[in-house]
Amino acid sequence: MEADDGESHKDTTTVNIVLPVRATPSPTPVPTATAAPVSSTPIPTAPAPTATATATPTPTSAVSGFEAVLVVTALMVVYLFASKKKRK
Repeated sequence: MEADDGESHKDTTTVNIVLPVRATPSPTPVPTATAAPVSSTPIPTAPAPTATATATPTPTSAVSGFEAVLVVTALMVVYLFASKKKRK
């Protein structure tokens, strides 16, 4: 499976889809008061739905540069306020 984030970053991986194994319950005989024989026939069940694989792109941090600029700006503002208090 290959995913593209639109900025020429591609990620390729192998996906193995495994369906769960579901046990079919066997019918439990119910005791009856009648003497007539009762045949127990298993109830047919529908086949399990098949799973469809969908590609989900891996999240990338495209905002890390913005976060760095924001942190540096915040530190400069704190430094300027601290230095103004020392001058007074």
